[in-house]
Amino acid sequence: SPSRGDGYAQKNGSLPGYMHEALDRFRNSDFIRASLGGEMQRIFTLTKEQEVAEFRRRVSLLEYQSYLERT
Repeated sequence: SPSRGDGYAQKNGSLPGYMHEALDRFRNSDFIRASLGGEMQRIFTLTKEQEVAEFRRRVSLLEYQSYLERT
């Protein structure tokens, strides 16, 4: 839920460390459902899940240089 009063003084927990954790929170958020509507919540979640899956399929430059590049 949104902060009220001094947001810096409040302890609201930590942000997710990984995209899949953020998507789980977004998917299950009553606040998001009430604010954007269930259909928008569902479509946005599905879109971002596809993006995450695509990122996982790709080899990053760092991975390539660390593990695959011959020196």
